[in-house]
Amino acid sequence: MDWIAHVRLHGIAKRYALRLPDYLLHAYLASEFYTRGQIDHAVAALELPQDYVGLAYAAYLPKDAYDEAHPSLPVPMSYEDARAEFFAHVPDPEPEWNPLKSTILGTL
Repeated sequence: MDWIAHVRLHGIAKRYALRLPDYLLHAYLASEFYTRGQIDHAVAALELPQDYVGLAYAAYLPKDAYDEAHPSLPVPMSYEDARAEFFAHVPDPEPEWNPLKSTILGTL
């Protein structure tokens, strides 16, 4: 992969990772895995580039289901590479605010 393609993949993976988890959570409730139909619907609804749907499949399908979809992916990636690229951009959850540990002047 040349550097331009890598930069493009990086940017698209970031868009997927920042938008897709919340959409799936609100549309289908929390789950470790989703169906291809649910993922396809979310990608279309969010107007994410369809050519990179493998990022979403790797993130939200079990490996055997990803392997079944792999031959038909427009931009094929290994399961491990696609997951690594996707999850590198998922933001860390915000720490829970605890009013007992905070004051107007800062943390105790």
